[in-house]
Amino acid sequence: MLLSIDVESHAYQYGQYAGYAIVGALGLLFLWKATGEWRGVVDQQPPRTPEDATRIAGLRRRRTNIVLTVMGALAAVGTTAIGVKASGNDFRDSAASSGPTDRTVVAPASVGDYHLLVGENAAQLEARMANDASHRSWFYASSPDDTHPQVVLTAATNEWSPGLAHEKATHSSSWALQNFFAGARIDRPQAVDPGPLGGQMQCGGKGANTICAWDDASTSGALVLLGITDIHDAADLAVKFRNAAEH
Repeated sequence: MLLSIDVESHAYQYGQYAGYAIVGALGLLFLWKATGEWRGVVDQQPPRTPEDATRIAGLRRRRTNIVLTVMGALAAVGTTAIGVKASGNDFRDSAASSGPTDRTVVAPASVGDYHLLVGENAAQLEARMANDASHRSWFYASSPDDTHPQVVLTAATNEWSPGLAHEKATHSSSWALQNFFAGARIDRPQAVDPGPLGGQMQCGGKGANTICAWDDASTSGALVLLGITDIHDAADLAVKFRNAAEH
């Protein structure tokens, strides 16, 4: 469900990395089997002299060593790439170094034609979210009396979550967004203009809906747009909500 995205979970992303590793291992196994005949060269004109046997054994060892060297190099490159992708640790490119760290988020009463839902209906919707204490959610509809939201705004700030502040000091915004969309089960989100507040923003489709998420030095947030599939329209609305909410 779109209302139950676990934005903190890294399990799905780590599962992806495990999948990459399995595919890589199968590729290496295929390479080993595919070169079996080449490595196991035999003399087609028996009987062989002792010199021939020695020559062929040496050729087998050399070819086997060549294949093992290539496999080792491929495994090293793949392991390094997965490790770098998984860790996301780059203090020179940490989210905290990209701007002010003291911004907060206040839900606007309205953004364009969308109005904030309040009262019991909003409380019931909030209870369905997979948020912890560091994340807050708000729901918007074309009428403040509507019971079916068209937009869901979620956000977390350094002020609300010391753990988020630590994450931003040790990981990049790219890493944070990668985790978010992995948890949302959205592949290949598109980078979009984050607007005047900076940071990074990406949007991706999920069925008949679109999710846009941003990350900067102070906040992490997302906008779920129900019934909107155009990435550009979704991005424009996400920037408007973020500009109205983040201070």
